[in-house]
Amino acid sequence: MKYIFSDQIYDKFNWMISELNLKEKEFRYNAQNFGNALIVFANKDIEIRFIKDRSQIYIEFRNSKLNSKWVDLFKILDSLKIQEARKRQEDILQLRPESVQMDELLIIMKNNYSNILAIVNDIEAFEELSNLSE
Repeated sequence: MKYIFSDQIYDKFNWMISELNLKEKEFRYNAQNFGNALIVFANKDIEIRFIKDRSQIYIEFRNSKLNSKWVDLFKILDSLKIQEARKRQEDILQLRPESVQMDELLIIMKNNYSNILAIVNDIEAFEELSNLSE
């Protein structure tokens, strides 16, 4: 069962999936566990993981070449000194329905897209950041 979470990700983030030529690598859904879901997209350089955990949505990144740890979107924004977005994280996680959370995350991603990709693709910077994410 593909579940609506997957459809929402494709709908909201199709621009990024297409631009980066990302392919769906993994999908999990657990109806018995609060409807938690996970979908991972990847290309040869980057992996992006969307997580729905108890009605909260997270976006995480990993550099494919490093096979590094996953790093949360807001940890990346912190490293870029983008405080406005960080201050909004707790507010975003409380938004309902989930589609509203996704809309807010979409705005953050679009506003910071090139800077986020620059960090994830910078092997040294991302390795350092992923080591701090323990």
